[in-house]
Amino acid sequence: MPIERKPYVSLNAEKRLEIEQLFKNGYGMEETAAKVDISYTSLYRELRLNDMTEYNATVAQDNYIERKRAAKIARRKKWEIENVAKSNGGLHC
Repeated sequence: MPIERKPYVSLNAEKRLEIEQLFKNGYGMEETAAKVDISYTSLYRELRLNDMTEYNATVAQDNYIERKRAAKIARRKKWEIENVAKSNGGLHC
């Protein structure tokens, strides 16, 4: 029987703290993912995005907030560029 995959979820500060504690208590990747009730892939992505030798929930949460802010700014710039181009009849100034 195939393994049912869990959908990707954004981690909140509470889950990040739980992950930090589990790692400090010696749990491995698969055990930690199971205890936090997230997929192994979601946990791996969290670790890769934060690029830490020792997982720190506070730093990870700060990084998440910064990535979210940067994405919002990028979306706004893209929207502005597209709308300026439309208002100028497709001409870029």
